[in-house]
Amino acid sequence: MIIVVHFVFYLFSGRLNELTKISLKNFSLFAASGIMACLIAVWKYFYLLEEGMTSKIVAIADPLSITAVLGVIILVEEQATMRQIFGIILTIIGIILAKQ
Repeated sequence: MIIVVHFVFYLFSGRLNELTKISLKNFSLFAASGIMACLIAVWKYFYLLEEGMTSKIVAIADPLSITAVLGVIILVEEQATMRQIFGIILTIIGIILAKQ
């Protein structure tokens, strides 16, 4: 995920040629650490769901959708639609209600 975000950032900023300056060793270590982090996060997510900690894990995982939408709005400079803004507001309200 992090590699994709960096690629998109460099692509839209016009600095894509800077990615070719990264050595293969550094790139592979960066990719491996991202893959391992994702695998651990997914494993822990489902483990906590099986343990019955749904209210706690959902409150942590829900802000990821907000982060993705805000990242697209900020990095790609896409205009936010009313549907996205309404979705962010509903997600925040749901997180607040889930924590109570």
